[in-house]
Amino acid sequence: MGAPAPPSGHSPAGMEVAAPLPAIKLLAQQLSEVQRTEAGQFKLPGLPAFDRVWVQGTIKQKLAGTLRLDDGTGAVDCLCGVKDQPGLEVDSCAPGTYVLVQGKVLSKPAAGDRQQLLIKAQKLLNLSSGCEGGAGQRAVMWSSEVQELQRLLQQCLRTGCTNLPTGSVPGRGGRSSRTPRLCSPLCTNGTLVAGDSSGSSVGPVPLALQLWRWDCSADCSYLCMWRVEDSRANSAASTDRQLPVWKYYGKWPFARWAGMQEPASVLFSLANLAAHALCLVRFARLRRGLAAGGRRGAAAAGPTTRSTRSRRSSTGGGKEDGEAAVGAGYPYAWLWQGYMLLSINAWLWSAVFHGRDTRLTERLDYFAAALLIFFNLFLCIVRTARLRAPLALAAVAAPLLAFLASHFRFMLLVLFDYGYHVKICIAAGTAQSLLWLGWAMAARPPHPGRRYLLGFIAAVNACMLLEVLDFPPLLHVLDAHALWHAATAPLVLLFYRFIEADVTSHTLAANAKAD
Repeated sequence: MGAPAPPSGHSPAGMEVAAPLPAIKLLAQQLSEVQRTEAGQFKLPGLPAFDRVWVQGTIKQKLAGTLRLDDGTGAVDCLCGVKDQPGLEVDSCAPGTYVLVQGKVLSKPAAGDRQQLLIKAQKLLNLSSGCEGGAGQRAVMWSSEVQELQRLLQQCLRTGCTNLPTGSVPGRGGRSSRTPRLCSPLCTNGTLVAGDSSGSSVGPVPLALQLWRWDCSADCSYLCMWRVEDSRANSAASTDRQLPVWKYYGKWPFARWAGMQEPASVLFSLANLAAHALCLVRFARLRRGLAAGGRRGAAAAGPTTRSTRSRRSSTGGGKEDGEAAVGAGYPYAWLWQGYMLLSINAWLWSAVFHGRDTRLTERLDYFAAALLIFFNLFLCIVRTARLRAPLALAAVAAPLLAFLASHFRFMLLVLFDYGYHVKICIAAGTAQSLLWLGWAMAARPPHPGRRYLLGFIAAVNACMLLEVLDFPPLLHVLDAHALWHAATAPLVLLFYRFIEADVTSHTLAANAKAD
């Protein structure tokens, strides 16, 4: 049900920058000139520290799990595995193919005191079909693009400003701006632009940017992104042709609103959170109502004798009257409460991550979602197999917890591999969908909530197609991922109908046996 970064540098006046660019565009020649920092990152003069890069070039050599790219300025080796993975189009990338690679920079000792830099690919795309011209023309275009973006970034980091001849930048503190000179208040001293002899002034830092913890480098990257988009839009208008929308740092260009990077995804994540919170409240009311019904039934049955008390105690694990109605009558209530609470937690971090993408919020979002998915798998196994004994519960929980802990350790300490993480979550989600489906179809007599469960499984898997689709955001706000979040919110209420039917049917059956 759940959703489903950068190190530090310095701003103009020595201001500490908490989150430089997630992946910086570099030429192969520049990679040979980088220096390693004490923090284990890399740096080039005039640019913030980085540990992830974006390179493009023609494949000159392809060996087992390694590609050698040439972008016209030099060659760089990329580790990419031997099979296709999410985001890694390995099979379609043969020698002579023009590709894009984003990934983590790795260093290994070379001859003497030298170091050899490699790129551990986290994204590999075949761009040959969308690129015009030969290898020489592509190299010139890529070199110009990298130099222009670095020039804009250096200017913004140095002065806090980027020049916009025409056009607008959406979301400057919640409003669009049509000024030829845009300055980030996060890169300034007081109200004067740092390093700018003209004395250009900017207003105070908007509260929204402060709350979402924007910094100089992140704001500069946002301004420069729209500077490039504006330039491309003017170029397209002058030539009367449509240009494809670019992705920046692995994401479409979104218009910032109230400090949020992806406002639509934030809104729909909060809608999912609200739906789960509502279901948690309704679930508590349902349990109280069933407990009250159990007490009324016990009162109508007359005085409680020692024999009836003993019989109820044996079926309810020591609970009596109304408590037995939802205790012994339905032993899985704690699982559904855990599911709803973990869902609220997952959607909270989804909203935070879409509001501000940083190394910390990214990990909190991904790990909260994974925790929810694996708890759902545990819940599914326990409920479909009707497990109640503590040893049986521990036998299911222990391997799942061990695997999840090992996965988190690998992601945090070895390699934050997004493609691997997605595959793990998809496998766990598919397993629970198949278990629920098989159980619902095989149950005899049919479960009273079967139609809700089957409807939910069909709908949620149909909505998954939105995750496969990938199109530029409408009005710079609404993309396929935001629509996926929008579609899942009402499905929460559908799944709750199944939970409600499950609790009610089991409780009434248990009460009937007790009577």
